[in-house]
Amino acid sequence: MDIAAPTQPNDELNWTTFVRFASVDLGAPELKNQGLTAGWHNYDANIERIRLMLAVPAITGEIRSLLTNCFDVAKFRITNSLDFTDDWKANEKEIDALWRVLANERIADFNNQLNALKTGDEKNDKRVDLEAINVIISREALITSFAQTDKKFRAGMEHFIETSITSTWTAFEAMAADLWEAALNIHPQGLASLNAPLRHHHKIKPRKERDREYDSDQNDNMQKRGDDKTILLRKLHDHDYDIQHKMGSILKYKYSFNTLWNIRKAYLDAFGADSTDVYNAIMDTTFDKLSALRNVIVHNACICDTDYMQDQNNIGDLPKAEKGCKVNINGSYANDLLIVNQAYCKHLIQCVDNWINDH
Repeated sequence: MDIAAPTQPNDELNWTTFVRFASVDLGAPELKNQGLTAGWHNYDANIERIRLMLAVPAITGEIRSLLTNCFDVAKFRITNSLDFTDDWKANEKEIDALWRVLANERIADFNNQLNALKTGDEKNDKRVDLEAINVIISREALITSFAQTDKKFRAGMEHFIETSITSTWTAFEAMAADLWEAALNIHPQGLASLNAPLRHHHKIKPRKERDREYDSDQNDNMQKRGDDKTILLRKLHDHDYDIQHKMGSILKYKYSFNTLWNIRKAYLDAFGADSTDVYNAIMDTTFDKLSALRNVIVHNACICDTDYMQDQNNIGDLPKAEKGCKVNINGSYANDLLIVNQAYCKHLIQCVDNWINDH
């Protein structure tokens, strides 16, 4: 799959470039197995929440600009002046009433123009909404650029970027678990045995202390969960002893899906490295980068620690930082990473769908 890697970050925040992510929609994969569509819809809904979150500052600025303009027009019509004089105070109620009328007219006019472009087709209407957001973001570029000089405002914008990264990881984590479960439910033959060739498992050995801790937790819970070849009686009871099309749901408990290492192990156990497309998709470095950034944001307040230093050496193409210093995530880098990650999530689902069709 030929997708450009994220560019190396620089010192500028590049907020305007980052929020372009809010207007990008890669579209849904064309799936032959409808049992996989729920996982995609849930993933897409989680990404949509991030898009809408990123559009909020720009939309807020647009509304602020609109309301200010309407107030100036109302004040000028009533007082023939834009100055804050005694005439304005004496006519405050009249100005306020006209301002409300003008604001409602402007908002209604904008909505009418937007609705006129809609056809009732979900895909087309979503495109119209995204393009409208993109126009608003473009007009807001100057304001957001100016506001970066305010330390508190800039810090808030940095948190938007960081939250988008952690939320995108959560969306991937949930999608990977749901997709794995659905695949085993649809095609238990071969997958549900969890005995795929292990010759490439060395490539997913835990690299960091946090992975080793999760691995230790899994070993401690092995007695509760059963070994790799065991199905707990309780799980069969939960599904009324009907395991047809339920093997993914029954076996999912064996994997925590809470680290990239665990996710990859689950996929390799089921599909094996010989399932080349699925293997290459789940092993792509875009997930390593997302995981590394998510971990340093969540576990160390975005301050470079030993694990992140190791990630910089092993993964590459990560924002550079010295140990104990803040990891500054450039907007252009984050935008590219999130779009590439979304593309590979779509690609992973498509590869799993193709594997099921071919087997």
